[in-house]
Amino acid sequence: MKHSWKQKRKRNRVVVAAVVAVVTVAVTAIVGKFKKIRQGKELRQTNKQMETRTGQKMMNAKDKQRKSNRSNLKENNRPRANNNSNHNNHK
Repeated sequence: MKHSWKQKRKRNRVVVAAVVAVVTVAVTAIVGKFKKIRQGKELRQTNKQMETRTGQKMMNAKDKQRKSNRSNLKENNRPRANNNSNHNNHK
C-alpha cells in the first residue's frame, strides 16, 4: 500500500513539474508577442503630426490669451468721453 502512495506522489510531482514548465513557456511566448505588438504601436504613435497638432493647439491658446489681454488693455486705457463736468476723465 505504501508503495502505491509513493508512486502516486512521484507521478503528481512529475505532472506538476510538467504543467509548470508548459505554463512558463506559454507565458513567455505571450509576453514576447505582447512586447512586439506594444513596440509596434509605440512606433506608430510617435507621429510628428500629433506633436505639432498639440503644439499648434497650445500656440492657439496662447494667441487667444494674448489677444484678449490686448483688447482688455485697450478697453481699460481708452479715455472715456463723459459729459458730466464734475467728473474727471482721468483714470
